[in-house]
Amino acid sequence: MSSEIAREEDEEDSSSSEEEEVKESKYSEIWNERLEQLKEYKAQNGHCNVSTIDEGNKALGGWVSKQRRQYKRMLEGLKSSMTEEKVKKLENIGFEWSLRKNTTVKRHSKKRIVSKNTPVNRSSKKRVASKNTAVKRRSKRLRSRKSKIGIKK
Repeated sequence: MSSEIAREEDEEDSSSSEEEEVKESKYSEIWNERLEQLKEYKAQNGHCNVSTIDEGNKALGGWVSKQRRQYKRMLEGLKSSMTEEKVKKLENIGFEWSLRKNTTVKRHSKKRIVSKNTPVNRSSKKRVASKNTAVKRRSKRLRSRKSKIGIKK
């Protein structure tokens, strides 16, 4: 009786592993199709940065975004569908893992106001305004609170 139960459990385990293999091969097939679409996109546009907003390439843009998320998860040691093989395939076609290089500079250049008294970051020779700005904001809030309750300086 116990041997029958063990045999049934083995059959269940083997059938579930077969299902996982089929699922994995189907996922791999879809992944490779998307990679080919990305190669075509790059041939037409000269880059792999597909927008998720672009109506004609919405699905491909979502896939590209997912690859970046999965790569980040892999680097952080979290569960990820990204593998070293996939990383190599994507890098071979010129895939960029981060787009922050360009957007960060634009975003921060508008926000930061630099004064002459702002400390200088020696590595980049740029003035660092964040600490100075935060101190000014705190001082301004404190002054406004004091004025509301009637305290002068």
